[in-house]
Amino acid sequence: MQIHEIHIDGFGIFTDKHATGLTSGVNVIYGPNEFGKTTLLDFIRRILFGFPRISTSTNPYPAVHGGAYGGRLVCELCSGANITILRMEGPHRGKVIISKESGELSGQDSLDSILGYITETFYNNVYAISLDELQEVKSLQGEDIRNRIYGAGLGLGGISLTAIKGEFIKQREALYKPSRSKQEMSRLYGDIRELKGKIREIQKDLEKYDDTLKQRDVLIEEVKDIGGKINNLELEKRSLEHKENLYPTYLDLCDAKSELSELEVLPLFTEEALEKLEERKKDLLGLEKQVTEDSDNIRDWESKRKGLVYNEQVIEQEASVLSLQRSSDSYTSALRDIPSVKQERGDSARKIQGEFARRGEGWTEEAVMNFNLTHLQKATMRSYKTGLDDAMRNVRSAEDKLEQHRETKLAAAPGGFKGPAFYKYAMYCMVGLGLAGGVWGAISSQWGLAGLSATILIIGALVSLNIWRGNKIKLVDHLENRFDERLGQAKSEYKRLDDEWREFLRGINFDESLSPDGALEVARAIEDIQSALSSRDKLDDRIRRMQATIDDAKRLHDKVTSCFDKLEISDDIGANIEIFVKHLDTAKNTKRDKENLGRQIEELTTKIDGLRAEREKAEKEFQRYIYSLGAADEEDFRAKYEVFTRRIKLSDKINESRKIIQTAIGIGSYYDNFIKSISATNPEEIEFQLGQANDEIKGLKADLERKNQAIGGLRTKIEQLSSGEDLLVSQSQIELKKQQLYDYSREWVKLQISLFALEKAISKYEDTRQPGVIKAAEGVFFTITDGTYTAIIKPVDSDELHIRDSLGISKSVVKMSRGTKEQLYLAMRLGLIGEYEIRSEPMPIITDDILVNFDDDRGPLAIKALEEFSRDRQIIVLTCHKDALDVYKQLGAKEIILS
Repeated sequence: MQIHEIHIDGFGIFTDKHATGLTSGVNVIYGPNEFGKTTLLDFIRRILFGFPRISTSTNPYPAVHGGAYGGRLVCELCSGANITILRMEGPHRGKVIISKESGELSGQDSLDSILGYITETFYNNVYAISLDELQEVKSLQGEDIRNRIYGAGLGLGGISLTAIKGEFIKQREALYKPSRSKQEMSRLYGDIRELKGKIREIQKDLEKYDDTLKQRDVLIEEVKDIGGKINNLELEKRSLEHKENLYPTYLDLCDAKSELSELEVLPLFTEEALEKLEERKKDLLGLEKQVTEDSDNIRDWESKRKGLVYNEQVIEQEASVLSLQRSSDSYTSALRDIPSVKQERGDSARKIQGEFARRGEGWTEEAVMNFNLTHLQKATMRSYKTGLDDAMRNVRSAEDKLEQHRETKLAAAPGGFKGPAFYKYAMYCMVGLGLAGGVWGAISSQWGLAGLSATILIIGALVSLNIWRGNKIKLVDHLENRFDERLGQAKSEYKRLDDEWREFLRGINFDESLSPDGALEVARAIEDIQSALSSRDKLDDRIRRMQATIDDAKRLHDKVTSCFDKLEISDDIGANIEIFVKHLDTAKNTKRDKENLGRQIEELTTKIDGLRAEREKAEKEFQRYIYSLGAADEEDFRAKYEVFTRRIKLSDKINESRKIIQTAIGIGSYYDNFIKSISATNPEEIEFQLGQANDEIKGLKADLERKNQAIGGLRTKIEQLSSGEDLLVSQSQIELKKQQLYDYSREWVKLQISLFALEKAISKYEDTRQPGVIKAAEGVFFTITDGTYTAIIKPVDSDELHIRDSLGISKSVVKMSRGTKEQLYLAMRLGLIGEYEIRSEPMPIITDDILVNFDDDRGPLAIKALEEFSRDRQIIVLTCHKDALDVYKQLGAKEIILS
């Protein structure tokens, strides 16, 4: 079976959630922590196997966000048939309905049959795997799962090799075990030694043994003779007691036979004769009563029918009245609403004229209705608006930046020299050098140097003086030029867009002076006028329909009014319609009642005629029945029936008395002889003979007791003298016990050899004949571990698993890492699923983040193993790891979204 759709009405945190599109192969449902993956896993489990009982500690997952508790799964069976499994809240773990193409089924038994009777424990621990089940070996040790894993490994059915081995050891040690003395062989050896000692002690006199035996035998014969006499007397006593006890019964038997012989024999009567007579008489009386009652009913109905009067003209106008009734609400509504609708129409017309007046000349209704601005043209307007707004912002931004730059440059300039600072410092150095050179030339009398220095000093002083006066040196400002250039480009772009916009307005016959906002406003105004014109036209149409409704109602009203008295009719058409309908219903009901009464009278008249004929026939049958049994009339019939019933009672009494006697005496000749014997005696004679028999039996029993006591004494003496026989018995017992000891020793050797052979077979089995589940799991485990482990071994004397690596080294589960154990248990589950599905309905495999403890190498290998295993199967993976989702998708898995 494969799940194609999951629909959750209400379960845990899920309400009205759906997952569709699930297919064969691997399906991945991804979600973060707290997404509800475990809730989804438990939802699928419980839809298949039922909600938990309230008494359990299991989380019931109530629908915390509302919704009906439960949901459904849409599935496909391996046969190709589609089914829907719906489970909702209800008794017995929820109400389940299975919808198939052939119809619906209900109940968990029907669902279990469809699922191949898979148990809930097996599915939860093998097919629906969360991390908790994967981490616990206990989940693989349930009785159902262990039977499927190890059940047919040796072909022994339910027989366990370990149990066989234990039984062999138990039987061997029951025969003999060193250091113990309670086994069979040790006990027999002790008994033989004890018997040998007893034989040596037996020696006594045997001379009186034969004489004592003869005396005992004589007494035994006498006892047998007395016993025979007592038995005969007991039989005679019982016969007399029967006569005494049964004598009253015998008298009843005789009296009944005597009375029976005097009564008339009536062979035609039966036990049901009177009952049949009463039935016929009851039928006859019932027919007479029915005729009387029906005749009274006809008279009452005739009187009632004459009193029913109705207006036929109203019925003839039924179609008009019903039409008025149907249009009553419409007429009332139209009459009430037409003034307000006309007012609304007038307001709408005035509003439209006002809009035309505001828009100026050239705008007419025809022009407005023919106007149609396409979505593309509207989009173009909005595009121009955005473009022009952006271009204007760019112009303003360029102007702002240029103005800001100029203001910044002006604010940063000093009050004097505006040129570069190094010009100023160069002039200062020239003045200093001139002054220093002049002083040095004068001191050293180097007048040429002093003249040159004076010239430099004068030039430097003049330049410095100009600098201090603020004469500027004109410099080029490149940044200002760039800002100015950008401003020109922005203005040019704005002008280009503005020209295109004007051209666009001319193309759609709009005023060129309109801005984009103005053009859009004009378009919206035209659309509003178009909507108002459409609303006005609808109001005109509504007014015409309302007026037509009012006119039709008045026409029909006038037509129907002619059928009524003027005093019953008012000027209110709505009120008159109610009067018309009421009179019509009354007339129709009265006419129907009158016609029904007529039909009933006719039917009842016909019925009475038939009843009278039946009564005559029944009366003839009644008399014929009385005559058929030989009676003259009803009174004679009843008298003869009393005779008949008395004969039955007497016959029953005779049979009862005979049965009582036969129960005590017997049938056949025993009964005949007893009747013959009791008829020849009387109670007094029986009592006398019984007393004699009791006295004779009492004397014989006393003699018998004395002789039995004598026999007991002789038997004691014989036992004392029978030492010779004890000797023979003891010797025979010794030989018997020796033979038993020999047989037990042979059995002990056989068991020892069997144990040796069984241990050899177990060793060979562990190497060569592992169960099919183990063999299937080995391939998966080999893939997940990338060939690190080549074999899985399950010893026959233990449920613990071992794994063997490529070097032949074995390791038990206890010695495995957590991740390796989980990988082993996953492989075991997949192997078990493969074996199970050979003979059973395949089920969807559901996993909940089972790879979290697999390392970076084995995680992808496990996903690959799952992908290979999913061929012709369905696996639903629940995960909160994005990396795992990516790997699954790379290997061909399908992502499913829960929406």
